[in-house]
Formats: sequence, C-alpha cells, structure tokens
Amino acid sequence: MDCTNGTLLRAAVLAVLSISLSCRVVQGDFCHTGDPQCSPLANVAFLNGTLLGSGSGTSGGITRPQNVFAGTQSGLAISTDGGITYNNHTTVQGLAGNNIQEIFRLNSTAFVTTDLGVSITTDFASYSTRNNGNGIASNSTWDTFAVGSEVYVANNSSLAISTDGGASFPTNRTTAQGLGSNVVYSVLVDGANVYAGTSAGHSASTDGGVSFTNATTAQGLGSNTVRGGTVKNGTTIFVGTDGGLSISTDNGLNFTNRTTANGMGANIVRSVYYSNGVLYAGTSGGLSTSTDGGNTFTNKTTTDGLGHNLVNDILVVGQYVFAGTQGGMSISTDGGNTFTNYGLAAGLSNVITQATYAY
Repeated sequence: MDCTNGTLLRAAVLAVLSISLSCRVVQGDFCHTGDPQCSPLANVAFLNGTLLGSGSGTSGGITRPQNVFAGTQSGLAISTDGGITYNNHTTVQGLAGNNIQEIFRLNSTAFVTTDLGVSITTDFASYSTRNNGNGIASNSTWDTFAVGSEVYVANNSSLAISTDGGASFPTNRTTAQGLGSNVVYSVLVDGANVYAGTSAGHSASTDGGVSFTNATTAQGLGSNTVRGGTVKNGTTIFVGTDGGLSISTDNGLNFTNRTTANGMGANIVRSVYYSNGVLYAGTSGGLSTSTDGGNTFTNKTTTDGLGHNLVNDILVVGQYVFAGTQGGMSISTDGGNTFTNYGLAAGLSNVITQATYAY
C-alpha cells in the first residue's frame, strides 16, 4: 500500500502530478480535494512518470509495473520482470517473520507486516524489525498504515500507534478506548478518521484514534468478524466481513450489506479495493467487481484463470489487476477479465499469497 497526504491507492506507487497516492482512500479517481494539483487534471495519474490515462484506468499509455511483490506464508517473493518470475526473501534476509500479511509503502519506506513483527525497508534488500520490544502489544501483526510520521499497526492485542515514523510505539489502543476487540485485523486512516477492522466489529474514530465507536451486526454489518479491510471512496466506506461486503455512508455508524444475493462470489470477503469507479471484493468464491457502487457484482473464478477462488488481496494499476490468491499470484492484463497465475514454478516458495504490491 502507498500513502501520501492521507490518500491511499492500495499497494501501488502512484503519483498525481508528482504527488504519490494510494487507494484505500479515494476522492474522485486518483485525486483528493486536499491536493490542489489534482483539480486541473482530475482523473489523471502517473506511474513512475508514465501517464496512466484520463478518466478510465484502462486507457492507453500504461506500462506494466515491473517490480511486483507477493507476500506468502513462506516469505516475500520479489519480481523485477512484471510478476513473471520471483526470488524469495525470508528471515535469512532480515524479515521479522516468513508469514507475510500485508505490504504498505509510504514514499520510499515500506512496511512489511508479518507474524513476528513489522519489517521496515527502503530498498527491499535489508530490513529492520519493529515488534513488542518497540512497544507493539503483540508480535502477531496484521496490517500497517502510515501517514506523515504516524504509523499504525493492527495486531493481535491492540492498534499500536507511532508518531516517530515507526521507531517506537508508545501508544496501544484497545477495548478500553472503544475498539470492538483487541484483535485488530486492519487499519485505515483518513485525516482524523481512523477505521479498525476487529474480531468483534468495525471500529471508527473521529479524533485521530484517541477513542472509537464500534459497529456490529446490530448496525448492519454482515458479520462481526472484519478481516477484509476497509476502503473509502469520498464519504462511502466499504468493509470486508465474514458475512458480506458492508457499506456505510455515515462514517461507519450504520451499514447495509451485500452478499451472493447481489452477485458476489461468496459472503466471506478477505480483501476490498476501489479504483476508478470499480469496486473489487476478494471473496472465498472469486474476485467480485461492481461498477455501480456495490449494488450488483460480477464474479471471476479459476475458470477465468485465477489461481484459487479464495482471493486474499487485490491491487489495480490501470488495466493490470493483481490478485493474491490461495493458489498463487494471479495477474490480469485486460482489466480483470482474464488472469494468468504464477506459483511455485515462477519462484514463489508458497502459493498461498496474502499480500500484493507493485510499482
């Protein structure tokens, strides 16, 4: 994931007029109102200086990202040829753990979330570790979000917060501050709004993570188990739960739920992504996409080339769709219509792919 100025385009290194963005928080398509440079060329994005297109993310001028990362249960697989072949990094290269849960990048600093702490790198060659020795309540970490000098780490015992770029984590938010559970699977930050997916609901803060209000099935969530993350498009929040894709238009206070009845592949949602008017939901039954704000979905499965129907993570860069599946890294070059899967033969040490990243 990438983030600058509080705007996120998940797992892609994008720049809008030389400002890096990522896509868990989207206003417009690639721009947000806090960036004055966005208004002259709204819906225009660049990848490493190459024009991605205007209006549609599938328009011409897009080059395939060459640096592709697949976080698996046995290490971080790194490709420099567009995701065709990989070399694997493990604890031998300095990673905190081999079970990779998520990858987030802010400018030149990447945070690799593992089962034994968070690994920080600026070159994907050497890593430094942050764990309970640095203040994170649990070494079992699930997700990381960084903005400015603040770093948030979702872990098995808290939401850990750093204000010094991840050097130390003196603050751990728990149920004492209103979180639904101390087991926190995901975190998203948009200004003073902090959203945490927990094992007992979706928790939202409007004061920078000082206090939280928790929403459960009583407020319309599909399930109280929120493992699929949160993305935000303008004022609409999309939350992946074990019982469907839940949508809120009041900052996470109340939700409506989408399921197989709306065309989704399955009700278990493990990942959510939004890009250029398209909502993506990685389910246990395929990759479901919606072009009408989550009202209806179409679904892609192994029949369309996915490595497995369980989709753990999603990244979209123009017409390139990267899906981390239970059976490998599946890549589409035609906007998600068809996929080619890369597994053990391509160099992955484990086909269970839980995190994707590319630039």
